[in-house]
Amino acid sequence: MNNTTWPLFILLLVTSFSARALDWSQLDSDVQQVLTPFAEQWGDFDEERHQRLQQGAQRWLNMDDDEKSAANARFQRWQQMNDGERLALRQRFEQFRQLKPEQQQKIRRQFLRFKTLPAAQQRQLRQRWRQLNPQQRSRILRQMRQRAIGNNRR
Repeated sequence: MNNTTWPLFILLLVTSFSARALDWSQLDSDVQQVLTPFAEQWGDFDEERHQRLQQGAQRWLNMDDDEKSAANARFQRWQQMNDGERLALRQRFEQFRQLKPEQQQKIRRQFLRFKTLPAAQQRQLRQRWRQLNPQQRSRILRQMRQRAIGNNRR
């Protein structure tokens, strides 16, 4: 091989190793235990899916009991949603991901502030939202979006 083909050969070698799917037997036993429901299909998944599942398993293994309980509750709610609700949630999540990091932080802070309110006050705010008619809700959401767009330009 001449000097110009070596870099190409090394690049090909590196990418072929990184693109290769991880074998089930290479996973730690703790990760395997968490991912047991996927064991039979593991060989059918691509590298990206392997990585996502491994990351999720690692997050799960690092959670305390309260965090695991909260995650289970969120999963139960997800399973009870119909396809339309799931699609709407995915769309909202994608919209959130498109926001600037500062806006995401602002939303997170507001959500945490809401979660620190007494349960009765949270219920009251949710009830007030539910009592709004669709036009009122649309107007409020439109105003919030316009405010967010205005903050984007700053």
